Amino acid sequence: MGDLVAIMMRAARQRWPLVAGGAAFVVTWIGLWLGWAGLNETRQGVLFAVLFVPLATTIVRAFRYNPPFLYAMGIFLLTWTTVAVLQAILPFFVQYWLLLSEDDLFLIMLSLFLSALVFLPLWNWFAHRFGKREAYIAGMSFWALVQIVLIFVQPGSALWMVLGLAILAGVGVSTAHIIPVSIIPDTVDAVHTHDDVQILADHGLGTRFCYRCFSIW
Repeated sequence: MGDLVAIMMRAARQRWPLVAGGAAFVVTWIGLWLGWAGLNETRQGVLFAVLFVPLATTIVRAFRYNPPFLYAMGIFLLTWTTVAVLQAILPFFVQYWLLLSEDDLFLIMLSLFLSALVFLPLWNWFAHRFGKREAYIAGMSFWALVQIVLIFVQPGSALWMVLGLAILAGVGVSTAHIIPVSIIPDTVDAVHTHDDVQILADHGLGTRFCYRCFSIW
Protein backbone atom coordinates (compact mmCIF):
# COMPACT_ATOMS: atom_id res chain seq x y z
CA MET A 1 0.00 0.00 0.00
CA GLY A 2 2.91 2.33 0.64
CA ASP A 3 4.05 1.92 -2.96
CA LEU A 4 0.61 2.93 -4.21
CA VAL A 5 0.56 6.01 -1.98
CA ALA A 6 4.03 7.01 -3.14
CA ILE A 7 3.02 6.69 -6.79
CA MET A 8 -0.10 8.78 -6.22
CA MET A 9 1.98 11.46 -4.55
CA ARG A 10 4.44 11.56 -7.43
CA ALA A 11 1.65 11.66 -9.97
CA ALA A 12 0.07 14.61 -8.19
CA ARG A 13 3.47 16.29 -7.83
CA GLN A 14 2.97 16.83 -4.11
CA ARG A 15 6.50 16.89 -2.75
CA TRP A 16 5.82 18.46 0.61
CA PRO A 17 4.53 15.28 2.36
CA LEU A 18 7.81 13.55 1.56
CA VAL A 19 9.78 16.45 3.02
CA ALA A 20 7.61 16.55 6.14
CA GLY A 21 7.85 12.79 6.60
CA GLY A 22 11.62 12.84 6.17
CA ALA A 23 11.98 15.69 8.67
CA ALA A 24 9.83 13.86 11.22
CA PHE A 25 11.91 10.71 10.75
CA VAL A 26 15.19 12.57 11.28
CA VAL A 27 13.96 14.46 14.34
CA THR A 28 12.56 11.28 15.90
CA TRP A 29 15.75 9.30 15.49
CA ILE A 30 17.93 12.17 16.70
CA GLY A 31 15.80 12.36 19.83
CA LEU A 32 16.06 8.62 20.42
CA TRP A 33 19.82 8.66 19.88
CA LEU A 34 20.35 11.60 22.24
CA GLY A 35 18.15 9.99 24.86
CA TRP A 36 20.08 6.72 24.71
CA ALA A 37 23.48 8.44 24.58
CA GLY A 38 22.58 10.47 27.66
CA LEU A 39 22.26 7.35 29.79
CA ASN A 40 25.26 6.03 31.63
CA GLU A 41 26.25 2.37 31.39
CA THR A 42 24.37 1.45 34.55
CA ARG A 43 21.11 2.93 33.32
CA GLN A 44 21.58 1.36 29.90
CA GLY A 45 22.00 -2.03 31.58
CA VAL A 46 18.88 -1.48 33.68
CA LEU A 47 16.89 -0.42 30.62
CA PHE A 48 18.08 -3.49 28.71
CA ALA A 49 17.16 -5.78 31.61
CA VAL A 50 13.73 -4.20 32.05
CA LEU A 51 12.72 -4.11 28.39
CA PHE A 52 14.54 -6.75 26.37
CA VAL A 53 15.07 -9.63 28.80
CA PRO A 54 11.34 -10.05 29.59
CA LEU A 55 10.55 -9.70 25.90
CA ALA A 56 13.00 -12.45 24.97
CA THR A 57 11.70 -14.67 27.78
CA THR A 58 8.12 -14.19 26.65
CA ILE A 59 8.92 -15.03 23.04
CA VAL A 60 10.90 -18.14 23.96
CA ARG A 61 8.06 -19.31 26.20
CA ALA A 62 5.55 -18.82 23.40
CA PHE A 63 7.67 -20.66 20.85
CA ARG A 64 9.10 -23.49 22.91
CA TYR A 65 5.93 -25.25 23.99
CA ASN A 66 3.86 -24.81 20.86
CA PRO A 67 5.24 -26.41 17.66
CA PRO A 68 2.07 -25.59 15.64
CA PHE A 69 2.70 -21.94 16.41
CA LEU A 70 6.20 -22.24 14.91
CA TYR A 71 4.79 -23.68 11.69
CA ALA A 72 2.10 -20.99 11.51
CA MET A 73 4.67 -18.24 12.11
CA GLY A 74 6.90 -19.71 9.40
CA ILE A 75 4.02 -19.63 6.91
CA PHE A 76 3.06 -16.11 7.97
CA LEU A 77 6.58 -14.66 7.77
CA LEU A 78 7.57 -16.35 4.51
CA THR A 79 4.32 -15.28 2.86
CA TRP A 80 4.68 -11.66 3.91
CA THR A 81 8.35 -11.61 2.98
CA THR A 82 7.27 -12.64 -0.51
CA VAL A 83 4.66 -9.88 -0.61
CA ALA A 84 7.20 -7.27 0.55
CA VAL A 85 9.81 -8.34 -2.01
CA LEU A 86 7.30 -8.29 -4.86
CA GLN A 87 6.03 -4.85 -3.82
CA ALA A 88 9.59 -3.55 -3.93
CA ILE A 89 10.48 -5.16 -7.27
CA LEU A 90 7.25 -4.61 -9.21
CA PRO A 91 7.77 -0.87 -9.92
CA PHE A 92 11.21 -1.57 -11.40
CA PHE A 93 9.86 -4.49 -13.43
CA VAL A 94 7.05 -2.39 -14.87
CA GLN A 95 9.11 0.70 -15.67
CA TYR A 96 12.47 -0.75 -16.72
CA TRP A 97 11.51 -4.09 -18.25
CA LEU A 98 8.00 -3.55 -19.59
CA LEU A 99 8.90 0.08 -20.41
CA LEU A 100 5.61 1.45 -19.13
CA SER A 101 5.06 4.92 -17.68
CA GLU A 102 4.43 5.95 -14.09
CA ASP A 103 0.75 6.46 -14.92
CA ASP A 104 0.59 2.87 -16.15
CA LEU A 105 2.36 1.73 -12.99
CA PHE A 106 -0.26 3.51 -10.91
CA LEU A 107 -3.06 1.70 -12.78
CA ILE A 108 -1.32 -1.66 -12.35
CA MET A 109 -0.78 -1.21 -8.60
CA LEU A 110 -4.33 0.06 -8.16
CA SER A 111 -5.73 -2.93 -10.05
CA LEU A 112 -3.72 -5.34 -7.92
CA PHE A 113 -4.78 -3.87 -4.58
CA LEU A 114 -8.44 -3.46 -5.56
CA SER A 115 -8.50 -7.06 -6.77
CA ALA A 116 -7.02 -8.22 -3.47
CA LEU A 117 -9.66 -6.23 -1.59
CA VAL A 118 -12.56 -7.57 -3.65
CA PHE A 119 -11.51 -11.22 -3.26
CA LEU A 120 -11.15 -11.10 0.54
CA PRO A 121 -14.76 -12.27 1.14
CA LEU A 122 -14.30 -15.07 -1.39
CA TRP A 123 -11.29 -16.52 0.44
CA ASN A 124 -13.07 -16.10 3.75
CA TRP A 125 -15.95 -18.19 2.42
CA PHE A 126 -13.57 -20.70 0.85
CA ALA A 127 -11.72 -21.15 4.16
CA HIS A 128 -14.96 -21.77 6.05
CA ARG A 129 -16.23 -24.15 3.37
CA PHE A 130 -13.12 -26.22 2.66
CA GLY A 131 -10.64 -25.30 5.41
CA LYS A 132 -7.82 -22.80 5.84
CA ARG A 133 -5.15 -25.24 4.68
CA GLU A 134 -6.93 -25.86 1.39
CA ALA A 135 -7.62 -22.15 0.94
CA TYR A 136 -3.96 -21.27 1.45
CA ILE A 137 -2.74 -23.98 -0.93
CA ALA A 138 -5.25 -22.94 -3.61
CA GLY A 139 -4.50 -19.23 -3.31
CA MET A 140 -0.73 -19.55 -3.24
CA SER A 141 -0.74 -22.04 -6.13
CA PHE A 142 -2.83 -19.66 -8.22
CA TRP A 143 -0.54 -16.76 -7.35
CA ALA A 144 2.57 -18.78 -8.22
CA LEU A 145 1.03 -19.65 -11.59
CA VAL A 146 0.38 -15.97 -12.32
CA GLN A 147 3.96 -15.10 -11.36
CA ILE A 148 5.29 -17.77 -13.72
CA VAL A 149 3.21 -16.33 -16.56
CA LEU A 150 4.49 -12.85 -15.69
CA ILE A 151 8.06 -14.02 -16.29
CA PHE A 152 7.31 -14.49 -19.99
CA VAL A 153 5.77 -11.03 -20.52
CA GLN A 154 7.98 -9.13 -22.94
CA PRO A 155 8.65 -5.38 -23.32
CA GLY A 156 6.06 -3.63 -25.42
CA SER A 157 3.21 -5.87 -24.26
CA ALA A 158 -0.26 -4.37 -24.26
CA LEU A 159 -1.28 -2.55 -21.10
CA TRP A 160 -4.56 -4.45 -20.86
CA MET A 161 -2.69 -7.75 -20.65
CA VAL A 162 -0.48 -6.50 -17.81
CA LEU A 163 -3.55 -5.14 -16.01
CA GLY A 164 -5.23 -8.52 -16.36
CA LEU A 165 -2.23 -10.26 -14.81
CA ALA A 166 -2.20 -7.70 -11.99
CA ILE A 167 -5.86 -8.43 -11.26
CA LEU A 168 -5.18 -12.17 -11.24
CA ALA A 169 -2.15 -11.65 -8.97
CA GLY A 170 -4.41 -9.72 -6.60
CA VAL A 171 -6.39 -12.91 -6.07
CA GLY A 172 -3.29 -14.54 -4.58
CA VAL A 173 -2.32 -11.42 -2.63
CA SER A 174 -5.78 -11.52 -1.09
CA THR A 175 -5.01 -15.01 0.21
CA ALA A 176 -1.76 -13.75 1.73
CA HIS A 177 -3.68 -11.04 3.58
CA ILE A 178 -6.35 -13.19 5.19
CA ILE A 179 -5.27 -16.82 5.55
CA PRO A 180 -1.83 -16.87 7.29
CA VAL A 181 -2.81 -14.38 9.97
CA SER A 182 -6.03 -16.32 10.64
CA ILE A 183 -4.09 -19.55 11.23
CA ILE A 184 -1.99 -18.15 14.08
CA PRO A 185 -4.85 -17.80 16.65
CA ASP A 186 -5.80 -21.43 16.03
CA THR A 187 -2.39 -22.57 17.26
CA VAL A 188 -3.11 -21.18 20.73
CA ASP A 189 -5.65 -23.97 21.16
CA ALA A 190 -2.80 -26.47 20.86
CA VAL A 191 -1.43 -25.34 24.25
CA HIS A 192 -3.35 -26.98 27.09
CA THR A 193 -3.08 -24.84 30.19
CA HIS A 194 -5.33 -22.88 32.51
CA ASP A 195 -3.54 -19.56 31.93
CA ASP A 196 -5.26 -18.75 28.64
CA VAL A 197 -4.87 -14.97 28.92
CA GLN A 198 -1.11 -15.18 29.44
CA ILE A 199 -0.70 -17.62 26.54
CA LEU A 200 -2.65 -15.35 24.20
CA ALA A 201 -0.52 -12.38 25.24
CA ASP A 202 2.72 -14.32 24.75
CA HIS A 203 1.78 -15.52 21.29
CA GLY A 204 0.53 -12.10 20.23
CA LEU A 205 3.75 -10.45 21.39
CA GLY A 206 5.86 -13.10 19.67
CA THR A 207 3.94 -12.65 16.43
CA ARG A 208 4.33 -8.88 16.41
CA PHE A 209 8.02 -9.07 17.31
CA CYS A 210 8.87 -11.55 14.54
CA TYR A 211 6.83 -9.61 11.99
CA ARG A 212 8.60 -6.35 12.83
CA CYS A 213 12.00 -8.03 12.65
CA PHE A 214 11.24 -9.40 9.19
CA SER A 215 9.84 -6.02 8.11
CA ILE A 216 13.05 -4.24 9.13
CA TRP A 217 15.12 -6.90 7.38
